[in-house]
Amino acid sequence: MGGRYPPIQEPQAQRTWSGLLHPWAGELRPQARAFAERAAARVQGEVPELVCNSEASAEFATAVEGSILQFAESVDTGEDPAQIELPPVALPMVRRAVHHSVPLNKVIHSVRAARADVWEQMLALLADGGHDSPDAVALLSRWLLAYVDRFSETVEQVYEAEYEKREHTAAAAQTQMIDTILAGRPIDVSTTSQRLRYELKREHIAMIAWAEESAELPAPIASLQGALRRLATALGCEHPLFEPLGPRVMGMWVASFEPPGAERIDALRLAAEDTDVRVAVGEPAPGVSGFRRSHQDALEARRVAGLMRRPARTITRYGAVALNAIATVDLDQAQAFVARELGGLTARDDATTRIVATLGIFLDEGANHRRTARQLNIHENTVRYRIEQAEALLGRSTRERVRDLHMALSLLPVTQDDA
Repeated sequence: MGGRYPPIQEPQAQRTWSGLLHPWAGELRPQARAFAERAAARVQGEVPELVCNSEASAEFATAVEGSILQFAESVDTGEDPAQIELPPVALPMVRRAVHHSVPLNKVIHSVRAARADVWEQMLALLADGGHDSPDAVALLSRWLLAYVDRFSETVEQVYEAEYEKREHTAAAAQTQMIDTILAGRPIDVSTTSQRLRYELKREHIAMIAWAEESAELPAPIASLQGALRRLATALGCEHPLFEPLGPRVMGMWVASFEPPGAERIDALRLAAEDTDVRVAVGEPAPGVSGFRRSHQDALEARRVAGLMRRPARTITRYGAVALNAIATVDLDQAQAFVARELGGLTARDDATTRIVATLGIFLDEGANHRRTARQLNIHENTVRYRIEQAEALLGRSTRERVRDLHMALSLLPVTQDDA
């Protein structure tokens, strides 16, 4: 006997182990399958999620039988239970649990329930064979508890590894399906919807959440997903589709039968905990093409938000910046247009900024000085003075090329350099 289990190193324990438990292990082996089947039946009643049919019951019984035989072998050798590896026949049971979404705590409960049932049967076998001295029971009980702890620990490790493998495989498959849709390649809509667990035949709104590199987020992807999930809930969608787009970028689609209006989207707000999060939102659009179109909108809204240097906890809807997005596809050309149209109004000092703001409202109010003054809560003469200053900086009347002037003022925030 190897004597590797510390409690059986003492002479009395060695005599108990050799004289009572060693021959008992030989009697245990032929009973292993019957013991295992009874334990499986008990677990089926307690954890039906795991042992859900005859096939699963047979698989679980095989795992328990393998453990009993391993246990008997270890009694022969005196092996330390802390060093024992999970028997290979137990692995299919753990993998089944993962792929049938049985929680880990249920799996561990099944292990302990099986241990309790097998222990009852082992005690009966000890008594029948005349091996049930107090020393033998205490020694065997201690060994069995250590074995079950080791078994449970190994089950957890195998479960977690299999879960990560499944999640990685599922995530890769989801990414491939989404990439196929976004690339405009043909798909079977019903099959893809089923695999994504997301209905593609409905109206879609795409969102993109991101955090700057300087943002201190302990778990960027989880934080971004949490922010997006709250927005989806606010829109009445409990089952959005998420897809990481980068280390600090998360995409999301929400589906609905009727798309929410712009007012409802504009009313969305990020939560207080979304300190370093920015969100871009695409316009609602139907079907597979809408899934793709709304995502493209969100990408453009994100680009414009970056050009505008929008602060954290802001939401940029594509429809609100569509003109800016279109006009800045060629940014160099847009910057040249703004510089040509606005001239001295592109200066960054406070006085010019006030003049630009006044001019924008003045044009929106149909060049009406009184309404502009009311909007800004300033005197009408102040408005007149600022418009005169604007015309001096423009080098022309504000009544000339009004459409171009409107466009240039709209593009000014997204074409100015950081300097």
